[in-house]
Amino acid sequence: LGVSLIIISLFIPLHLSRLSDSPRSNKIGITLLYPESTTVSSGTVVFSWEEREGAQYYILELFDEVLSPVWTSPNISGTSIEIPSEIRLNMRPGVWYHWMVTAFSESINTDESHMGRFKITDRD
Repeated sequence: LGVSLIIISLFIPLHLSRLSDSPRSNKIGITLLYPESTTVSSGTVVFSWEEREGAQYYILELFDEVLSPVWTSPNISGTSIEIPSEIRLNMRPGVWYHWMVTAFSESINTDESHMGRFKITDRD
């Protein structure tokens, strides 16, 4: 039993690391453009991603450092959005935040991005 637990504990971290780098669906994924593993120092944070053919709208989800939801956008018809100032003002400098985009067609999830991240460096 002890040996089995040790072997299982070795495989779980490998499996979890593969899951964190992949989208929640089996599709190719939406490419995130900005911000992507970078720091953001301006007062406005504009997210952008590549268009997905056939998408009628997108939804952006924003998470904190422990992946608790911070904000979910309304339906977005284009490929960029600025987060509302009241959300931006509640974000803490020096903390990594995570975001992802999901494409929809007729209210059905058609594609997702991987999870990007960014850090707020200061307050304006």
